[in-house]
Amino acid sequence: MGTKVGALFDMDQTVLDCNSGNLFAKYMIRTRQAKLSGILKAVHLAILHRRGRLTPEKLSTGILNVVHIRDEVQLAELYAKWFRENVVHHIAKGAIQAVTHHLQQGDIVGLITTSVQYAVAPLAEHLGIPGHFVCTQLEAVDGRLTGRILEPVCYGEGKVFWATRFAERYQVDLTKSYFYTDHNTDLPLLERVGHPIAVNPEPVLKAIAMERGWPIQMFY
Repeated sequence: MGTKVGALFDMDQTVLDCNSGNLFAKYMIRTRQAKLSGILKAVHLAILHRRGRLTPEKLSTGILNVVHIRDEVQLAELYAKWFRENVVHHIAKGAIQAVTHHLQQGDIVGLITTSVQYAVAPLAEHLGIPGHFVCTQLEAVDGRLTGRILEPVCYGEGKVFWATRFAERYQVDLTKSYFYTDHNTDLPLLERVGHPIAVNPEPVLKAIAMERGWPIQMFY
């Protein structure tokens, strides 16, 4: 176990004031890089996975079928362009202030999200923490996406797994660290850290936070 303090931030509806997946779907349709039918299928698969009725492999196939890109560099460039044009103005001011505060305190700041690495990387770089993120990882071999996801998916208990890997890499003690999120599905990690913080929480997490005396913050 490390000795440093970490500050982990969820991405969608925490650091961002919206759901990035919805933004990406709209972007792909608007730029005619994906058909509406493909988007709707991917959304349906995401809902099934969220309900525990879909394997990570099938979810990965749904994601890849939206973009039809297998080259890792091309996919990273697509997401970078999407971030510059559609995402940057959705970064919550409260999130920027919190990230800045933790950096000034000397804490190890990182993002943790169910989103894939190509969506998260531009945000981490913009926040001044390049490479400091853990997320759902699309597998790539020799620069080509294989269609598989590196398990576990960064969701629910999977976030605890990846947060532990992050802590080991940066010598962080999770029992002294912070985790900011908006949703009750992150309860396993909220219960793992020393400082759980509910950000613009949905009703279930808000009720849990109030019952347990966890801080509630409004980033937007």
